[in-house]
Amino acid sequence: MKDAKRQTLGLVTLLAILTSALPLGANRPMWWLLLAFVIFVLFTVQLYLDFRQGPDVASRRALLPALLFIAAVGWACVQAGLPVDESLAHPVWKVVFTMSSFRISADPIETLHHIVRLACYAMIFWIALRAARNSRFADISLQIIAVVITGFSAYGILAVILGGNPILGDLASRAVSASFVNRNNFASFAVVGLLANTTIYLRHRPAASSDGLRQARDFLEAFFSGSWVFAIGILVCFAAIFFSESRAGLGAALIGLAIFSATGRDRGAGSAFSVAFVALIVALSIIAFSSGTFTRIFAVQGEEARFLIYPLVLDGIGDRPWLGHGLGAFHDAFRPYVTPELSFREIDLAHSSYLENIFELGIPAAAVFYSALFLIVGGIYRGLRVRRRNKHFARFAFAVAVALGFHAFLDFSLQIPAIASLFAFVLGLGWAQAFSEKDFKGNLGSASE
Repeated sequence: MKDAKRQTLGLVTLLAILTSALPLGANRPMWWLLLAFVIFVLFTVQLYLDFRQGPDVASRRALLPALLFIAAVGWACVQAGLPVDESLAHPVWKVVFTMSSFRISADPIETLHHIVRLACYAMIFWIALRAARNSRFADISLQIIAVVITGFSAYGILAVILGGNPILGDLASRAVSASFVNRNNFASFAVVGLLANTTIYLRHRPAASSDGLRQARDFLEAFFSGSWVFAIGILVCFAAIFFSESRAGLGAALIGLAIFSATGRDRGAGSAFSVAFVALIVALSIIAFSSGTFTRIFAVQGEEARFLIYPLVLDGIGDRPWLGHGLGAFHDAFRPYVTPELSFREIDLAHSSYLENIFELGIPAAAVFYSALFLIVGGIYRGLRVRRRNKHFARFAFAVAVALGFHAFLDFSLQIPAIASLFAFVLGLGWAQAFSEKDFKGNLGSASE
């Protein structure tokens, strides 16, 4: 009964996350605050359920990443709320304000907003972790992610074909972006859908057989019994990524598929068949939909301001390597570093989540923050290596982590609430399924495989 309640809570959380992608990826204060409120309520219910049943092995093994995450967020709280001596305060306080109380953060209010966001993502991770110990819940969640993101992708393509996007209105461009203002953000979202569809489709592939005729028959039976939905999902999501004309998104998609294939090399003959099918889908998608993307790949334009921004961000890191400029304070703190070449732009993001986080938190706190994420992704990788059953969940989560982690080097998709929330959910699902029944032996209340 308690497992059923956890799973219901997990499904409501997932639906809230996917729904939040509709209003511009929840990248407006009203929408991400509404999402945060919903998650806080759900997490409160989750805590009530947890108090009535102790933690399992997956929960206990999340303790170290949790402590590191709390330490990083705690430092952000210090940046925003602790009065400090003028020598430690951000220089903006000395220039703009005349006050007796100074802060490390250049924008304490924005720092507090980002603390709320990070807390929200951690709660989503925990809810998913607790619910996804049940493999049926994990499978249903994967199917929901695949179908919903395929729907977003189809809508984005249709909006471009028809020349109108009711959700974006005047914010729409000629590239596919569905409900996201930025095409690169949508591409990251679609990559998760691409990998979810690929996982489910290959999960239901026919068993390897030396009889070619039987193999073909089994393939057709599986395909027309439901696998076709996810095969089409692969094509639609990949097409949407290409139509988005996002080069980093394309790279993330290819890397995600490569990681997914590389981590699933079973000894059976079915693996080669599966990889061949994915390669065929990718090739067809490239031929059909890649013209705009390839044009941008080989284009050298002035839009690559990010490569002018990166050295300036490094200068900012060098000025405050230990204290940082304040979580979420990049927009205000970066203004003094803007050069004449960039003066015509309003630069509110570094276009590299890693550099931006180091700039804001400082090197030590950023290292602690990313150590927590590294431990989680490393634990998921361990799971896909050691598990015999249901390893496809960890395989999917690891491929998503690598793909979106790569994209974060060149863009800010993981700073969009709808995408970051979905990423946290996927990590929670992958972590929950990274531990086998052997890991749970001797623990009361462990869920079934």
